[in-house]
Amino acid sequence: MSIMGNITASMLALGTPEEVHDEVMRQREEFGDGYMITSACTLPSNCKPENLKAMVAACR
Repeated sequence: MSIMGNITASMLALGTPEEVHDEVMRQREEFGDGYMITSACTLPSNCKPENLKAMVAACR
């Protein structure tokens, strides 16, 4: 079984890459193996590219 969670649209649009990275790491630690990190429903149109890169890098 897997659990899917998200990085909020507001974090991706308004946060910093460091905040995104820290939130991904917090969720990974809290939920463990099998947890899938996603953006909330979709990527916001004003998503900062550096925040998306930070989310992907932290997932690796």
